[in-house]
Amino acid sequence: MAATKKADMVKAYFEVQDILLRDLPTIPVADRLQLNIIKDQFRGALTSTETYERMDEIWWVKGSALKEGDFERE
Repeated sequence: MAATKKADMVKAYFEVQDILLRDLPTIPVADRLQLNIIKDQFRGALTSTETYERMDEIWWVKGSALKEGDFERE
């Protein structure tokens, strides 16, 4: 394909890019290792495959629920 106009050249480059993205294999160049350590006294932790944990879903098995007035902010 010979393109002489800039618009034709841009279109041709995008077509080539689409072909390469579709047909070439991918090679991962980096991978992240994440290490999570938690005591067995906690439940609900390390259940997510995401990089964060929802802290409201983790509880301590030796703890008890707070009652109103147990925790006051100043």
